[in-house]
Amino acid sequence: SINDIKKTDFYFQYKAQDGNYHNYFPDFVITKKNGEFLIVEIKAKGKEEDKEVLNKKKAVSYLEGIEENKFKYVIIYADLQIEDNNMEFLKVRNFIQ
Repeated sequence: SINDIKKTDFYFQYKAQDGNYHNYFPDFVITKKNGEFLIVEIKAKGKEEDKEVLNKKKAVSYLEGIEENKFKYVIIYADLQIEDNNMEFLKVRNFIQ
């Protein structure tokens, strides 16, 4: 499983609703040749205010505030198919291009 710290060292710890810290493994990490990283999470529409999603976002978002850092974090909220006009999807596509 990709959600196993024995198989990947790219994860974040976040404080969950139960008050304990848990490991969070993003769905994708895209690395560009110039050293920039895009951390991508895919979630179902309707989860925008979900406490677990917000706690995970908080655990990762601090990276964007580090000036010399080249990390960006995006959550794509989608139904079964991601529409081409989805703003978060467009951020990912623009980052890759």
